[in-house]
Amino acid sequence: MESYEGRRKTGLDLVDLTAACHTVWHQDLALKLLQIIPDWHLVRFIVNIISNRNFILKTRDGQCSGAVASNVWRTECPKGQRTYVFNIYISDIPHTVPTQYGYADDLALLFSDKCWNEVEEVLSLDMTRIADYLSAWRFRLRTAKTTCTAFNLNNSEAIRKLVFTVDGTTIPYNQNPTNLGVTLDGQLTFRQPLERLCGNVRAGNCLLRLLAGSTWGDHASILRTAALALVYTTVPRNTPPQLGTAASTLKS
Repeated sequence: MESYEGRRKTGLDLVDLTAACHTVWHQDLALKLLQIIPDWHLVRFIVNIISNRNFILKTRDGQCSGAVASNVWRTECPKGQRTYVFNIYISDIPHTVPTQYGYADDLALLFSDKCWNEVEEVLSLDMTRIADYLSAWRFRLRTAKTTCTAFNLNNSEAIRKLVFTVDGTTIPYNQNPTNLGVTLDGQLTFRQPLERLCGNVRAGNCLLRLLAGSTWGDHASILRTAALALVYTTVPRNTPPQLGTAASTLKS
């Protein structure tokens, strides 16, 4: 537990972008693809795959509309390819002193130090670099939704809030931010998501008891199907890798 055992303070900044997957300009994407794949014919083929798309509206009785061009040819990442396209588009994001974590357009900066002022200063400077990079590539940083939070085991500093600015705007502080469906807290107890999970499982168990007490629902196959639907599906199968890595950075 390097960060906690070393009495280090850790700051996390969760970056929020406005319609990130809808603001990937394909001309800029082609330039970045050429840096990875130095073959213009192949790059043009890839860009054509995600561009110039049409859609047709078909009703239940078999009537079809004419082909209508979507606006995907300019900026949008088509569904099913958004993660790959977006990762390529931001593959040249500047290196920072804080550790970067990302999954598609969910970006985060994590930094630890023994002094809160140092944590705030480093996050502020590098977030400014990230903001300049995003602006240069036509992304819009949504500072109102971009949040920061603090992690430490010192109870006397449990209410300590990070305060830093990006381009003159103070980043809002969130004591329990949610990233990729996981709610975090200052000591990484994961109390809120676990309590919510327990509540969902408890409700499913109550329904199973009612079902098992009925004359028509006590068959083993019915109870098994109900358990799979009500209880087992409530428990998340996997933890997002970048969140697991971020937690291990704090605890290992």
